[in-house]
Amino acid sequence: MPLHDVIENISSGKSLKCETRSRDDATNEPGILKLSAITQGVFKPHENKAFPAGELAAENEVRRGDLLMCRKNTKDLVGTAALVDNAPSNLYLPDLIYRIDYDKSLVTGEYLLGAFRTKEIRRDLEAAASGSSASMANISRARLLNIVVHIPPIEDQLAYATRLRSISAYERRTAQRLEALDALVDSLQSRAFRGEL
Repeated sequence: MPLHDVIENISSGKSLKCETRSRDDATNEPGILKLSAITQGVFKPHENKAFPAGELAAENEVRRGDLLMCRKNTKDLVGTAALVDNAPSNLYLPDLIYRIDYDKSLVTGEYLLGAFRTKEIRRDLEAAASGSSASMANISRARLLNIVVHIPPIEDQLAYATRLRSISAYERRTAQRLEALDALVDSLQSRAFRGEL
């Protein structure tokens, strides 16, 4: 079905003058997301710019569970998306990132994110993007809403989300074990070169 049948609202923040540095998390300084916060398909809250002065609209604050999408980027990155799993307070949307509110009785965020990553939908997103500059393509709300996505029954989507979370947890545990193993190898090499073995 076309996305306009499952998406309830698409919003974005504003174009604001920010500093080049990241926000100070310790003082909970306001920050505005950079495009790099979502272009790898994983939400990276540390990819932001400090916004030291001025009022920010509460409705533009990033929330846990938000589905975010780059509305303007290079042709191969326009339409990339991420699901917010951890949202520090006082972090806000820029004008170049969409927040996609969807009908939770029809679709899950995990499923939509997965659909946006498929080669078929990526092709459709790239084709729907326009712009005079080849380096910065833009996808409009109207064109995004007309993209057709296969939507299975919600029960199947929930099962998909459960399996995905299980796989992600396994990946995190594996990554932690690899880091511990790397540290052990480094320690052994260091001791060996010092003649302590």
